[in-house]
Amino acid sequence: MYVSIRGWMLDGMQKYAGTLNTVWVDLQEFTEAGGKVIHYHGEADNSIPTLSSVIYQEQVRRVM
Repeated sequence: MYVSIRGWMLDGMQKYAGTLNTVWVDLQEFTEAGGKVIHYHGEADNSIPTLSSVIYQEQVRRVM
């Protein structure tokens, strides 16, 4: 049982950091291992702005 919502959130962030970090733009290790990315952005969920996907793609290209 969690004492506070902050504790619950910190635990979740640590447990799922690998899947929640959607702003990491250095994919060098991934591509060197032969990985390929399919980037899809559906527009049914208004909680994630479409422009965020465009910005992410531009940042990945800039770093790579």
